[in-house]
Amino acid sequence: MEELPDCKEHGDALIICTSGTTGRHKAVVHSFRSLSTSVCAFSQWDLGVYTNKDQVLQVAACSWILHMSEIMLPLVVGGALVLLRPNGHLDIDYFSQTLMQQQVTTITIGPGIIRTLATYLENTQRLATLEFLRNVITTGEAVKPQQLINLVSVLQSFDIKVCTQYGMTECNAALGCRLLNFDDGFVPMGHALPGYRCLLIDKQGYIIHNTNRSTEIGQLHIGGSALFNRYFNDPERTNNMFVIIDNQVYMKTGDLARYNERGELVHAGRIDFQVKVHGQRVETTEIENTIITWSSDKISNCLVTKAPQNDDFLVAYVVSNDLQIDTEEIREHCRKYLRQYMVPSIFIVLEKLPLNANGKIDRKNLPMPDFSSLATIANNHRYTEPMEKVEILLHSLWCEILGHSQISTSANFFSIGGHSLLFIQLYQGYKTTFDVDISMLDIGELFQHPTIANHAHLINQSKNGEHVSEQYLLPSRAMEGMLNLI
Repeated sequence: MEELPDCKEHGDALIICTSGTTGRHKAVVHSFRSLSTSVCAFSQWDLGVYTNKDQVLQVAACSWILHMSEIMLPLVVGGALVLLRPNGHLDIDYFSQTLMQQQVTTITIGPGIIRTLATYLENTQRLATLEFLRNVITTGEAVKPQQLINLVSVLQSFDIKVCTQYGMTECNAALGCRLLNFDDGFVPMGHALPGYRCLLIDKQGYIIHNTNRSTEIGQLHIGGSALFNRYFNDPERTNNMFVIIDNQVYMKTGDLARYNERGELVHAGRIDFQVKVHGQRVETTEIENTIITWSSDKISNCLVTKAPQNDDFLVAYVVSNDLQIDTEEIREHCRKYLRQYMVPSIFIVLEKLPLNANGKIDRKNLPMPDFSSLATIANNHRYTEPMEKVEILLHSLWCEILGHSQISTSANFFSIGGHSLLFIQLYQGYKTTFDVDISMLDIGELFQHPTIANHAHLINQSKNGEHVSEQYLLPSRAMEGMLNLI
């Protein structure tokens, strides 16, 4: 495709908020020029993932800058845009059918959908889902190899390109590359896309060149005309975000990175998440990767942070399907490969890390270190026992998915360890357990009324082909943002 014309218009085009992963939400103002530059970068990417022959599925929630790119790109290059029904990304059966029926060739998905799709393909063996796909792009939260290896091997057997993208609300996607292997145990961020400049700056303010493959870590700086104009009504924060290097404007991302042997950038954590323990600076990503290497079959992810109650202690949140894994063995493994002050004092085993509405890790909602279980919330003094047949079946399914022995029928799914990804599993369980016309069972209503009692009422009404009136549902305060998972 010929190069798109360069837009010179600096006027405001849109305002979009950041996810708030690293602090409070910020209102980001983009110009027509920055928006058009990011669209050009995608369309001129040498991997050719967006062409006039592609059918692009719109997946990202409207709270993401990627939402704009997904809509604009296929229309600009002459391809086709495929839309899901509301909350369609939460129904993996429907999502997979859409890929086949609409002959989708390109999708961009986050770690949450990656894991769900990989599990779905493994359990159902419906590999026809992949018949028309030619590009799968991962984005969002930094992905660990263990989350991708199985899916990538299946996709590559169908000659599907698997790519990764890195970006921020302030600059859209700025880096990317094709994923071929994970020999070094890390998923790369890639190289700068067309129209972008990327630099690594060390603690002394010097540039780390990509010829220096010594694993030296620096803060990632991004330049180019795709950078945002400003934070709305926040000139001080805007000024603090930008820096001049070699007479060119760059944005400080707050992300740490290094170069791998192929000259690709690899994510190495956040400046915000660097911690000091006993006066020693700790790179938490090194600890996380060490913990995962104890058993990559049992541990799919890990997050290390300081204990909120005591700055002298590190806490490791370990993600595993086996909640009974021996944390003392993990501790001994860490002692073999890490300095003593880097060994976490507390290990908390979780099925999943909490996610925010954009599918990123929600650090503010991590369980406190002294909370070994959420069972007390599920079985509090207001415990209501399941009574009729549907409630009993629901209770069994909820206990299986959430890992509790019993759950009150009035307990809120999202208050007892549930999150959007587990809700997808729950919804799939409903479809296989109950003889219900799924078109009558609105997943949005299930989200808004996330208790066993309410779900039993919704399912009974759906089986009878009746519309559910709000007056029969118990009040709920389920977060509306949960519906925007990617």
